[in-house]
Order: sequence, then C-alpha cells, then structure tokens
Amino acid sequence: MLVTLRTKEFASSSPRFYRMTISTAPTAPNKAQRQALAEETRRLTPQIIRSADASTESIYYSTQLPQRDLIPNARGPRITVQNSDSFTAARAILDTNPTAKIGVLNMASEKHPGGGWLRGALAQEEALCFRSTLAATLHKRFYPLPVLGAVWSPNVVVFRDEVATGARIYEPAEMFTVGVVSLAAMRRPLLTPDKRNFTRPQDIRTVRDKMRQTLRVLAVNNVTHCVLGAMGCGAFQNPPLQVALLFRDVLDEREFMGVFEEITFAVLDSRGEGNYAIFRDTLQSSS
Repeated sequence: MLVTLRTKEFASSSPRFYRMTISTAPTAPNKAQRQALAEETRRLTPQIIRSADASTESIYYSTQLPQRDLIPNARGPRITVQNSDSFTAARAILDTNPTAKIGVLNMASEKHPGGGWLRGALAQEEALCFRSTLAATLHKRFYPLPVLGAVWSPNVVVFRDEVATGARIYEPAEMFTVGVVSLAAMRRPLLTPDKRNFTRPQDIRTVRDKMRQTLRVLAVNNVTHCVLGAMGCGAFQNPPLQVALLFRDVLDEREFMGVFEEITFAVLDSRGEGNYAIFRDTLQSSS
C-alpha cells in the first residue's frame, strides 16, 4: 500500500514521464496520502494528455436523450459481473479485444467535478480520478449536474494502477484510453424501513431514467463494450437489489437490443458488503 509519493524522471522514447517511488505498508493509504496522490495525478495529467495525443474534450448533455430507434430482430448483449475496479475491468476487455470501443460509467457527484478526490475521499469516482486524466475533462461549467445531466469524456487516459495496489505509474506501453460517461445516482433517497426499496415511486422512475440516459450516451457515442456499476449503492445509499433489478429491466427494453456487444458490471466489494453477489446473481448472463 502507498505510504510515500515521490517522482523522478526516467528515460523513454516518448515525451518525459515520471516514475513514482512507492513504499509499502500493510494498511491502505490514509486520507493525507490519498491527497498527495491526487495532487501528483493532477500535476502529471497535462503531459500525459500531450504524450497520448488525448484531450480534455468532453460533451455535456443537460437533458435526457430521446429514445433510440429499434433494431429489428436484435438480441441483448452478453452481461458479466466482476468484483473489480472499473478501469481494471476495462483493461481486461482491451486485453482480449483490442479493437473494442469502451465506455465506463463514472458514478459521479452531481455537485463537484471528481467528487472529493482532491480531499482524499475514495469512492468510485475518486478512484477513477486518481488513476487517470478524467478530472481534467469534468469542467466546472457543467456543475451542478441536472438530474439527468451527463458528461461524455471520449479520451480519458488511464496511466496509474489501482490505489489499493500502490497506484504505480504505468510504463507508456501500459497506458490505455477509454471513454467515460459521468452521471450522478440518486443521493440518499428515502427508503423503506428495511432499507431494501425506494419509498417514492418518482424515485424509481428517476433511477430508470438515469440508467436509460447512461446507456443512450454510450450508444450515441458508438460504444461497443460498456463498463457499468452498482449505481448509487455505496455512499449514496441506494438499495442494491432494487437497483440491480431496475438495471435488468432497463437492459431488457427493446431500445437497447442489438446496441452493445457486451456489458460488464464492475462491482468492487472489497469489504464484503454483498453488492457484488447481488449484482452477479441478478444480472449475469447464463451463457
């Protein structure tokens, strides 16, 4: 695990990169160490973007996209569920299908670009920002995000390993580029006393529309392989089983038949809270 963060230049045929010197310890990086990691990532981002011929370009969708035209006789995509970080799942797809156009769901803060990553917070959005150039594409003018607002970042360069394994800066050949759709889940909705369901019918409708908006943004940008997640089932306290069931229902809608080749749900459940098992049992294709 990360303890100290220091950088030094190393030789490369590409423009200059920097390697991080990492000390290890048996515990996860604390908040101050994550803040240092965030600052280093932010500092390195401009040169990473230049060297990868990427950009800070993004597209802002302030309202819900219209329903897509139906594809006759189309079938749904293969769905898999992994206990994994979202970018790690994306890399696994590229390892087996280098031509895949990947779109990753960033379960974003609707209030702040990158959530609390610069303060050392560590939810899914922050984990993505620590590893990549994502934060530079989330422009302040987009915020606060509307209820169905979304940001599409087509050229996000992933240049670090997971925080949990030391956040190593990749060699140039290891770096990869994906698209990211940033959309906020419901924030701490009212739940039934057993915490298993939304209380208000309008919240269920909103969650469905957020899922549809996510898929429409990915589709309109010609994504072939999606990396989704347990939308709102962490810090935002959405009910995991109901969210998984709603995702299943939305993915079964005819609008999305034949649109994507494969959908992966990356549900990192390192603390054993059950979200991974719930999504796997609810969504994973049998074949």
